[in-house]
Amino acid sequence: MEKINKIFLMTLLLFVSVVNGKCQDTENSQAIEIRAGRGLTPGDYVSIRYESYSNIFINLSAKVYMERSKKNGLDYSAYGLDVMAEYYTKLGQNTNHLFELKAGLGATWHLENEPWIYKGWSSSRKMNYGFAGEMVGEWAITEEFSLTVFAQQKYLFNKALGSTRFAFGIGIKCKIGE
Repeated sequence: MEKINKIFLMTLLLFVSVVNGKCQDTENSQAIEIRAGRGLTPGDYVSIRYESYSNIFINLSAKVYMERSKKNGLDYSAYGLDVMAEYYTKLGQNTNHLFELKAGLGATWHLENEPWIYKGWSSSRKMNYGFAGEMVGEWAITEEFSLTVFAQQKYLFNKALGSTRFAFGIGIKCKIGE
């Protein structure tokens, strides 16, 4: 398990170095965002998100994430992927992009791990998938960087692992040039 955490951390650092080298003052078509927050498992939540802009008010995004909790003797973790379409609401369209409010809907998949509870379970039994929805508020700091606040709700199909997940938190987003 520690090896997976190190790989996730190295991936996070790689994305940070790519973002640091590619932020530009050009017309932007993509963004990378790093988020941190809390889930109601209860646990910590961290993600790396890629967003592709379009000429309409719907953008596509993909996000890898990790949830982790060490509480009451348990050592829970989940690693996953969300793919979403995001819509800029009317509120976000009328503010010259200093503040934007987005609503997203998409698919989610994750793999859960807890050595004591899931002992002897195959990887396929520890997988969960379903739908994810989120609301995001974004405040532009500069043309390249924004601060975000998010709340996300997931509805999952594998009832043995739980049917819902909720996470909320903050992020920093960097738009990268075309």
